[in-house]
Amino acid sequence: MRKTFSRIRGEMKYWITADFHLNHTNIIRYCKRPFDSVENMNYELIRRWNEQVKSEDVIFFNGDFCFKNGIDWEQQLNGKIIFLFGNHDKHQKVKFPIKSIELFFDGKEIFITHRPKDFNPDIQTNLVGHVHDKWKIKKVWTGNMWCYLLNIGVDQWNFYPILLTETIGYIQKRKNFDDIPIITMKELLGNYDKNKEVK
Repeated sequence: MRKTFSRIRGEMKYWITADFHLNHTNIIRYCKRPFDSVENMNYELIRRWNEQVKSEDVIFFNGDFCFKNGIDWEQQLNGKIIFLFGNHDKHQKVKFPIKSIELFFDGKEIFITHRPKDFNPDIQTNLVGHVHDKWKIKKVWTGNMWCYLLNIGVDQWNFYPILLTETIGYIQKRKNFDDIPIITMKELLGNYDKNKEVK
């Protein structure tokens, strides 16, 4: 019997999250985050991460980690972190050599990239960030199939990381109800979020 990626190491779990924006005071106002200060936001994001993620787990961080002192923040977080590059990660000491990554997980192809416009049209399940509180899930017709874009940023998941298995289950459930909003290729590849991007 073939083993799936998520069960190879027994209890080890695979998580994903994005868009922490640690130490970014204005993100609270821009995205209506429920924190009364940047210190409270930083504390809660780290606490909620460590509440879920254990030291033996792997977690994909899909862009926009923090404003400054990335290594200091990284040292406070559990798990083996695989960082993907986000548009706010240009001046970090933390290494972000990966722009996107393709996984085969629990029998599914998954593509992970920060900006929705960089999705992979050849893979149905795309996990993205960048759009914060604007939307949680969209589907786009590529000409030969529907691709599903799930926003795994913390603003959509009560500021907790989520299991990779949960992302697959969430998309499948929404597909079954056939209620996923459509976004067009023109909107994705154009400037659908022009002038709304978090600064």
